[in-house]
Amino acid sequence: MKQIIKTSLIMFVILTVITGILYPVAVWAAAKVLFPFQAEGSLVKKGTEVTGSVLIAQDFQKPEYFHPRPSAVSFDATNSGGSNIAASNPDLAKAVLDRADKEKKMNPLNTGLIPMDMLTTSSSGLDPEISIKAAQWQAKRVAAARGLDEKAVLEAVYKLKEGALLGFIGPDMVNVLKLNLYLDTVKAK
Repeated sequence: MKQIIKTSLIMFVILTVITGILYPVAVWAAAKVLFPFQAEGSLVKKGTEVTGSVLIAQDFQKPEYFHPRPSAVSFDATNSGGSNIAASNPDLAKAVLDRADKEKKMNPLNTGLIPMDMLTTSSSGLDPEISIKAAQWQAKRVAAARGLDEKAVLEAVYKLKEGALLGFIGPDMVNVLKLNLYLDTVKAK
């Protein structure tokens, strides 16, 4: 019996060292070497100041900035999740209508259909990208607020466009943080 307990304790210690220390340190070191940007949280810096992560949406509300999708978690990265409201729930219909009214007020120059991603929340509540249609929808407001030509704003959208996943899954997207930071460098004419 003592031999079984001794062997079990030795194996416990060995496996704890391997799986609890050596393996995590090896994965961390490999990530730091092979993927340093991602391993550090995909943080975007303006000079030496961290302005955000390209992986997590931020709540831009000023008219000169593109706005992200609505968030069911108020853009709180510690509380990621969707609303989980069923399509048959009247609360969802009310929320979408409220968002549509807000979009129309923020973008009074637009008369077309509001892109769906500006009316619905994502499953994480933190999607950092919007569709190209959502960016086009907001371009007039952003251009007017920045004193830029709408064409220049749309050129920025297309310049920073990220293709569909694997080239065919989902729509083309643009990262809102990257786009807003890029537009901060564009001067009004």
